Amino acid sequence: MLTVANPLPANGGSATPVVPPTPVVTPPVTPVVTPPVTPVAPVVTPVAPVVPVAPVAWKPTDPNIAKVTAACQKNGYNDYGTTPYRMTIMSFSKNGDLDSKYFCEETKNTAGNTRKFTFTFDPKWKVVSHETNPFSATLADGESVLYIAKYVDPNTSFDWSLYEIAIVDA
Repeated sequence: MLTVANPLPANGGSATPVVPPTPVVTPPVTPVVTPPVTPVAPVVTPVAPVVPVAPVAWKPTDPNIAKVTAACQKNGYNDYGTTPYRMTIMSFSKNGDLDSKYFCEETKNTAGNTRKFTFTFDPKWKVVSHETNPFSATLADGESVLYIAKYVDPNTSFDWSLYEIAIVDA
């Protein structure tokens, strides 16, 4: 059966029928019963404690360092103001052929105060006494630093423009 909500309009038009909504039936909710859970003991695997490892300090590996150092330290220091030095130049042969050529110098601070020395070697040389090129050393009065460099190509002719040094008060 059709129910008309409004009477017909006075102008003779047709009325809009209103249809009541169909009710929606919601089924009842059935609770779900889950069986009780039996707790399980956690499995703990023992782990060895973490022991911190100290970084390994860089150490020179060139096989001739001890010989070159000993030769340099046999010499006395040359007077050079507040920066006396001693040095040596050595070559090593293998099977009668030139194998390697080294420059070694030890520089001492005698300025009466602490100073920082920074050495930068020419690329023709590989510094074998220190991890990097350039390298620095901060020296108190009376302390010294020894450094050794090796020609990359042993057949290179020696020249005295092998490094630059910067010295500043620390």
